[in-house]
Amino acid sequence: GPARIRARADEVVVGLSPAFGEDIWVALNGLTVAEVLRQVLAGIEEEGLTSRVVRISHSIDLGAIGWTAAQLSGSGVSVGLQAKGTALIHRADLPPLGNLELYSIAPRVTAELYRGLGRNAARYAKGAPVDPLLLPESSEPLGPKYHARVVQLVAIERRHCRPGEPVELEPSWS
Repeated sequence: GPARIRARADEVVVGLSPAFGEDIWVALNGLTVAEVLRQVLAGIEEEGLTSRVVRISHSIDLGAIGWTAAQLSGSGVSVGLQAKGTALIHRADLPPLGNLELYSIAPRVTAELYRGLGRNAARYAKGAPVDPLLLPESSEPLGPKYHARVVQLVAIERRHCRPGEPVELEPSWS
């Protein structure tokens, strides 16, 4: 149903892009979107906080997804996830493009980094120190194959984009 603002200070909301788990099932790094979400939720849980998952359908912009999710979060902290694998941590008192952490190169994000992102989101929510997380470096350019896949995934996300309020989801792993 419709996602509502909650007052739980021990909560991190995870905002998903419109096509996440609808028409896009594998991120650019080869992980399934279910695995990406599982890792983020596990990181939040490892820090002793609760999580809630919402679908943000009115925008494909990751900043808007994360900011909208942060507005719903009792702690004011959220994780935004695009189906292609880009991710960020956001806080409700920041502008939409003023996120706390950003993983912008999806092909280089590992399962461990998604889990770390979840842990850091929970630590921001608790006011605890966060661990610096770095994407693996590579001298290899991403190239035209990567760019063509991004264009395809963005087109799919756009087709799923529609006006409306965020919807709360119950992750199902079966």
